[in-house]
Amino acid sequence: MTTGQPQTKSVPVQALLDERTPGIDASLLAGREGLSNLITDSRIQKPGLSFAGKADYIRAGRVQILARSESEFLETLEGGGAAWEKTLRQVFSEEITVFVLTHRSRVCDLFLRLADEHHVPVIKSRLVSSICIRRLTDFLEDRLAPTAQIHGVLLEIFGLGVMLSGESGIGKSESALDLISRGHRLIADDVILVKRRPDSVLEGTSPEPLRHLMEVRGMGVINVEELFGVTSVRRSKTIELMVSLDKWKTGQAYDRLGVEEARREFLGVEIPVLLMPVAPGRNISNLIEVGVRNHLLKLKGVNRARELVDRFDENLLRRRN
Repeated sequence: MTTGQPQTKSVPVQALLDERTPGIDASLLAGREGLSNLITDSRIQKPGLSFAGKADYIRAGRVQILARSESEFLETLEGGGAAWEKTLRQVFSEEITVFVLTHRSRVCDLFLRLADEHHVPVIKSRLVSSICIRRLTDFLEDRLAPTAQIHGVLLEIFGLGVMLSGESGIGKSESALDLISRGHRLIADDVILVKRRPDSVLEGTSPEPLRHLMEVRGMGVINVEELFGVTSVRRSKTIELMVSLDKWKTGQAYDRLGVEEARREFLGVEIPVLLMPVAPGRNISNLIEVGVRNHLLKLKGVNRARELVDRFDENLLRRRN
């Protein structure tokens, strides 16, 4: 199975002014020439310390939020004359991506002039700071999350996100089609777009042009939603188990008990792997269902293979004693 390298993500400041995303009800006050500045970090920063003389506190690539408390602090400094102007110019000498003012916050004319000079957009949101920060964070975490493309099939089986992997022609799509006919759901076929969420979970979806489509050898491309109904598909799903379909090799040693749990890393997140040897006469889709059921039992703390080994070890220990 091949995986693409994680993509470096960025979001232009212009996207913050889009009415649909992130929905912060914003307008531009200054710094139009900087709308192409790139946001590269989903963490929102409050630059209060920079206005107190510690400008190096600002981190490039982040959204700088000026809420009411920062605005009121700036108002106390505005009468500082040359000293205040020097401090403000020092702030704008840093690599600032964008300032976002929330509800009831404001800045002086000098602030806006410097923003124009240094091409730093100043955006005014009509939302209170807590809501504005939450929406910005959700939007940036989604847009900046590490992603990769993986060859395989992603299904929801018994509520679990299961990725089928294996070399081309091994029978992933055919097995998936059989599972769908049994009531399970398709998320992606052939190409899975994988995104790592901030809570270290992997979310898989399908590229838009391929959504709900599946290629079946000898039949061509089919639309699963049209054939099996809207309940046979879903848009995305957390990837919680990988089933690796491997052509049966005579003489190769396979784990007969299933005690050892293999794991594989994607985008820095490990997921459990179930190795499934494929041979003529084996009902792969049925075995996948059983494997998923068994994995769900393990998640509940039930591991019959481990219990069997432990009993053998106990009996062996008794005989030795």
